[in-house]
Amino acid sequence: VAHNGNLVNYRALRAMLEDNGSIFNTSSDTEVVLHLIAISKARPFFLRIVDACEKLEGAYSMVFATEDKLVAVRDPYGFRPLVMRRSNGAV
Repeated sequence: VAHNGNLVNYRALRAMLEDNGSIFNTSSDTEVVLHLIAISKARPFFLRIVDACEKLEGAYSMVFATEDKLVAVRDPYGFRPLVMRRSNGAV
């Protein structure tokens, strides 16, 4: 996971997750996103990412590398735009 941004509901999400048994190792808001993905029951796996991101509030962009996919997301308003440049120069 690569994450750039700020989640304004980070503390509320973390408290909810801790109340439901999640154990955190850091104070990173990225770890909250990973816990949301872990508890999601959506299938296929990339829909777990979608499910988790629907709970986020703030300005962010993130990239997730799975076993066979590269999944990129940004906040609904595009406050943290996400640009991908390919090795051939394409954007």
